[in-house]
Amino acid sequence: MLMMFSRLSFILTPLLCTLLFFLVSTGIQAQAIKSVAPGEVNALREIAKELGKKNWNFSLNPCDGDPSWNTNVTDTGSQFKNSVLCDCSYPGGVCHVAEIVLKGQDLAGVLPPSLAKLPKIKKIDLSYNYLNGTIPTQWASTNLAFLAVTANRLSGRIPTSLGEITSLITVILENNMFFGNIPAELGKLTNLSVLVLSANNLTGKLPEELNLLTNLKELRISSNNFSGKIPNLGNCTKLQKLEIQGSGLEGQIPESLSFLRNITELRISDLSGEGSHFPNLSRMANMTKLMLRSCNIIGTIPGYISQMSNLSHLDLSFNNLNGDIPDLSEKHVKKIYLTGNSLEGSLPKWIADKDLVDLSYNNFSKDTVPQDCGESLNLFRSYSSGNNSDLGKCHSSHQCLEDYYSVYINCGGPGVTIGNKTYEADEYLENNASILTMNDYELYTRARHTLLSLTYYGRCLANGKYTVTLHFAEIVFRDNQSYKSLGRRVFDVYVQGVTKLKNFDIKIAAGGVDKEVNITLKGIPVTNKTLEVRFQYAGKGTTAVPLRGAYGPLISAISMVAEFKPLSHGKITHGKIPHWKKYTFVAIGVVAAVLCLSLLILGIAWKRGYIGDQKFKRKRPKRIGFANWCIYI
Repeated sequence: MLMMFSRLSFILTPLLCTLLFFLVSTGIQAQAIKSVAPGEVNALREIAKELGKKNWNFSLNPCDGDPSWNTNVTDTGSQFKNSVLCDCSYPGGVCHVAEIVLKGQDLAGVLPPSLAKLPKIKKIDLSYNYLNGTIPTQWASTNLAFLAVTANRLSGRIPTSLGEITSLITVILENNMFFGNIPAELGKLTNLSVLVLSANNLTGKLPEELNLLTNLKELRISSNNFSGKIPNLGNCTKLQKLEIQGSGLEGQIPESLSFLRNITELRISDLSGEGSHFPNLSRMANMTKLMLRSCNIIGTIPGYISQMSNLSHLDLSFNNLNGDIPDLSEKHVKKIYLTGNSLEGSLPKWIADKDLVDLSYNNFSKDTVPQDCGESLNLFRSYSSGNNSDLGKCHSSHQCLEDYYSVYINCGGPGVTIGNKTYEADEYLENNASILTMNDYELYTRARHTLLSLTYYGRCLANGKYTVTLHFAEIVFRDNQSYKSLGRRVFDVYVQGVTKLKNFDIKIAAGGVDKEVNITLKGIPVTNKTLEVRFQYAGKGTTAVPLRGAYGPLISAISMVAEFKPLSHGKITHGKIPHWKKYTFVAIGVVAAVLCLSLLILGIAWKRGYIGDQKFKRKRPKRIGFANWCIYI
């Protein structure tokens, strides 16, 4: 028995030793996982001071998952992120700080020069804060792969030293205040896959060195003040997403785009200068979203568009295109925006099968335009007519039985009386973000908002000169030390087709947020009983503050008042309805054709008095407000 136990002990001893060694070594390794490389904790202290980050708990190890270093956020819609990640795969179990992500925390310091003291740092994301200053030159010594600082107060020139970080794969500097040229040194970043410089104050010509970025898959440079033309990007054959909206560039769309066969999303808008024919995009078989809006394109829409089998969004608005629409009946195109062209011929029947189509302001054959547009088709002024007051079959079923001399609209809000003026309700709205204290605050508590284009039509107005007053207040952006105050809303205003306000910024015009600014325009001619006011986003301003998609025109109220006295005889009486069948008609058309975001077209009609030949029990006429909503999504 003793001999058997001795033999068993002899067998088990090596196993126990092996197990003991495994447990000890595992314990040592586990302890090493909580050990940060010497000097990196002090570097983090310096970084915290430079950023203004005050809640890192330095009594605990940054790599052990403490909530102050890694906060678990369950709200996927939140901008807030708080994360410091370590890489503990190095020999000896030593951990190095590899990633720092501090988003949506309103940090008010500067980009930390001490980041360069973290030798293994790969990712820094400081988006949605309140940081100032510029990109430290010290960062040139790092091996960063990911750099993002969306929505801060960063300014100055993009440093040439950024081109020394050749390990960079992603650079996102959008929604800041960087100025000057894009440095040619960025052409050294041959590993770069994503470059986003939108919504800054960059100027000058785009460097030809961008064509050296042969691994680039995404380039976005919208909402800047560049000059010159779009450069040759023919070597960037891996490009999948190209966005150049409201960039200040001019001239023709370059032929080099035809070499970019991998493009899936192409968005170019608001090119000034000379026009050009439709670019050759026939090789882009994978295209899903195509926007060439307001690019001075002439000629016809090429037939190869119908060969893009993956195309889902098509926006060719505000060009000079003529001819027919290519056959897209069997394709996956669900949303088509061709407003503001000279398209002609028959209106194809397959148009009715699409989710959303805007063909307003064209010259289609009147005989092919349906009487009923449904909720997915906008045909406002879609055909030529001998009667230049004709707005289109779908919008002109109600004739003007009498003339009116004033229109008051509370855009985005309920009906409200200010003094002796009654503003009609228009309850598709953007709510104010704080308590408003200005005079007549009821007009500004809510506003109408759109992503691209919003048009109000005052109909049945007596011909003559009118005074148009536009009431604005910025009720979305804030005025505090937060990234929510960094938004820039910029849009244009047209009255009767004439530009009256260019690159209009409500916050600048009013001297801050939650403050009213009223623009009065006198002598506006009405010659066909219709007065048209259009608000249009032209690619300027920020697009991601306070949330991505917060941009585009915002209007609080509108009034249109005759500068001449109404007729005091006959059946026309200002402000009253002398007969139950008579009414005024105010239409609102909205075109929100922004491909990367939700899209919206709205139509509204105000009708005074009883409507059509419907029967009511009331014995006396009574003025009512009635809204017919047509929402196209």
